[in-house]
Amino acid sequence: MKKPRFILPVTLALALMPTTLSVPALADDSMVSFAMPSGNISCRFIPQSEGASASAGLELPTLSCEREKQSPARIILGPSGKGAIYKDISDPFCCDGDTTVGYGQTWEHGPFKCVSAEDGLTCRRRDGHGFFISRAKLLAY
Repeated sequence: MKKPRFILPVTLALALMPTTLSVPALADDSMVSFAMPSGNISCRFIPQSEGASASAGLELPTLSCEREKQSPARIILGPSGKGAIYKDISDPFCCDGDTTVGYGQTWEHGPFKCVSAEDGLTCRRRDGHGFFISRAKLLAY
């Protein structure tokens, strides 16, 4: 009986895979969510869509991330300008997601790119504006 010869090439291919999570194609009005492995931070990405209403007060596309536990807070980064920090949130969504972005991995969709690390989550828009969120710190720039 012959042994399969594909095990080594498959193992090598998996080891060399990039650590960026690819997001499947979305319908125009689909929201995507992800969480950190700790379960303390999660995010929602809302793409630009003709069907989406501006009545919610959000400019699209928008990335919104929350933290739970010690002191709940939310950071929202829209299509332009600096992110906005909210410390008094009455409608929390934290802390689950469609997928988990492991430490050292990158999540990217639309104009946003986030890097997960043990000390927190850093997200940026293509123009350089972004934020850092962790259990202990909130920073928008």
